Amino acid sequence: MVWVKLFVLILIAFHVVLSERRCAQCVAGKYLSQRSLMQDSEVGQSMGWVEEWKVTDCARGVIRFIPCQSACINVRLFKIGAAENTLEGAMHDCADDMIHSSPDLPQDIDFKEFSENAEFSNRRRNFNITYSFTMANVDNKEMIQNEYSSFIMPSYKSEYTWNSIIIQLAFPVVVVALFGTLCCCAIYKECGMCRKSRKPYDPDTSDDLQGEDVEMAPVNRSELE
Repeated sequence: MVWVKLFVLILIAFHVVLSERRCAQCVAGKYLSQRSLMQDSEVGQSMGWVEEWKVTDCARGVIRFIPCQSACINVRLFKIGAAENTLEGAMHDCADDMIHSSPDLPQDIDFKEFSENAEFSNRRRNFNITYSFTMANVDNKEMIQNEYSSFIMPSYKSEYTWNSIIIQLAFPVVVVALFGTLCCCAIYKECGMCRKSRKPYDPDTSDDLQGEDVEMAPVNRSELE
């Protein structure tokens, strides 16, 4: 009986391993800048927002790979009226508990555990938004990177951190201080050269005397007494 239970557990574990797939986790372009579009509660758009996205870039091959029970998801944002082959932003991740509700998708499907191959598209707020789901593994870094190399994408400017703010504030201060120090050194050096090159003054002619013409007059001690 024990062996039967053990065999059943092995079968279940084997089934879980087979049913689990690997999905890419990354963003590209300015997807992170469109959070208000993808989490717009006013129109019923509710989906997860992953902190790890900030350290990824699909187009540069900076991609994480995660296990996934349901389908792998790829969201792409195309701005309406933009140049051809221009991609505003994109996201790869696992569909597990990702999309809770969306006006862009059929309302009779639970997309938190969506496990089918499908693609949906909708226009909203001046964007064409495409959701692609696949049950295949999405774990080829080179293929993903090459795929995005064919698109024209804007670059994402990350949020300022305290470190970057301190560096940006300190840099001009250091430059000004260095410039002031160099100026002071130059002025001090110039003044020192002036003192060394100063010539004796002749009160009769109001001219500077040449160094070689200066003679010390003999002192008459009788005049001093």
